[in-house]
Amino acid sequence: MFILKKNIISNFCATAWTAILSLALVPVYLHYLGLEAYGLIGFFVSLQAVIGVLDLGLSVTANREIARRAASPELSQDSCNLVRTLEVIYAITGLLIALALFAGSSWVAGQWVRTVTISTETVRLSIIIFSITVALRWPVSLYTGVLRGLEKQVPLNWTVIGITTLKGVGSAIVAIFFSPTIQAYLLWQLAAGTVEVVHMARMAWRMLPLNGYRRSFDLSVLRAVWRFTAGVGTISILAAILKQLDKILISKLLPLEQLGYYTVASMAGTGLYLFVTSIFNAAFPRFASLVSNSDTVSLAELYHKVAQFLSFLVAPVAGVLVFFSYELLLLWTRSEVVASNAYAALSVLALANMFNAMMNVPYALQLASGLTWIPLWSNGLSVVLIAPAIYFLVIRYGIVGGAIAWAVINISSYFITPHIFHRYVLPGHKTAWILKDTLPFMSAGLGVFGGLYLCKLFVYGELLTYIMMFAGFPVYACLVLLISKEFRSHVKNLVFSAKSKINHVF
Repeated sequence: MFILKKNIISNFCATAWTAILSLALVPVYLHYLGLEAYGLIGFFVSLQAVIGVLDLGLSVTANREIARRAASPELSQDSCNLVRTLEVIYAITGLLIALALFAGSSWVAGQWVRTVTISTETVRLSIIIFSITVALRWPVSLYTGVLRGLEKQVPLNWTVIGITTLKGVGSAIVAIFFSPTIQAYLLWQLAAGTVEVVHMARMAWRMLPLNGYRRSFDLSVLRAVWRFTAGVGTISILAAILKQLDKILISKLLPLEQLGYYTVASMAGTGLYLFVTSIFNAAFPRFASLVSNSDTVSLAELYHKVAQFLSFLVAPVAGVLVFFSYELLLLWTRSEVVASNAYAALSVLALANMFNAMMNVPYALQLASGLTWIPLWSNGLSVVLIAPAIYFLVIRYGIVGGAIAWAVINISSYFITPHIFHRYVLPGHKTAWILKDTLPFMSAGLGVFGGLYLCKLFVYGELLTYIMMFAGFPVYACLVLLISKEFRSHVKNLVFSAKSKINHVF
């Protein structure tokens, strides 16, 4: 349990630093590169996420299989062969991706992206630089999966913090002092990405239990896991389509400036995942280990604790983003134009992301249990429904339409998927997950900040609004401790544990 807590804390620190740095640099990019260039960066982020599905679940497979083998020294040779085999597959895939992007660069620049101030040739050259970066960085997800499976997430997160700083601060320095162009931004990302992949490869191999074993290419190590890999790969494809389809269609249906506003809203809305990613990455290998050992009692206890902890952290952030989106965007970007055009989309996206966040702990347990068919069918059905919905809603309501479609899908999934999932894993725990682990926290978060939003109508002055807004967090915490007996018990246990450790030290 100590390793799990340590990993969650380190994951949170790395994710928090990444989020804070990203948010801090957005005004810099908007000022020096311009809104269209930032919209193009948003397009590349979405394109990279879509391309990421070609990972085909191999990084998740590496995470799960390394975690399952970590406690068995006799399987070290299998671990080495697995990683070397995946390295070769990643290298070939990265090269093919780069060639495909290079071949399609002219068509994308001329037929897909709609720009006013950026030339078609500039967009084409940007796509070429982007393609090289994607190819070089392609194995990074593999090495990340290996390190997470080994539960070496503290050194991994120190690396993430360093590389994120190198990319973000370096890009800002280039834009401010050397060349405020999209090409210069992308060239710096290419240089930083090269450093990243070299360091990650060295670290992953250094952490693996080599014990003098050879690193051999051996496809037979994939035979036992190909079904799981295929399932996760298909899930990843559908998930990427779900998460990026709104941005891709907006880039086609609306001017690039509107995509810029939507990208700002989306980035602000991902603040929720500051906690989700940290907890998911720490919990998944531990779930896999408990499932492998058939320890159902410990698994159920950990499942509910993790779900409640995630809900406690996510709900108030969602609440403030839903009801105070304009104020937060104005505080962040210092631009009334950006805040006015993006706040409505942010409110809807924040609500959607809250429900999506609640599903991450069950999703981690589904993958740990090998039940890939549940998210596979869920994501597949969602893609079929969301594509036409986004198209018509974006045409009718602009960027807010894309957010509405995403919200409908996620809210529906929250109420439907648990009924299926808990029939196969931890049966009988569905009601507790809804009524004790998630719904009370969401209700408290939306209720507290919704009430403060109504009070805002009678408050005059920007400073008073911000003070009232941030005062909602301690109010929320007190309300949760009042209404949730289980969470109150967890907090008491943590306090007593901390007191015992302090007394032991002194």
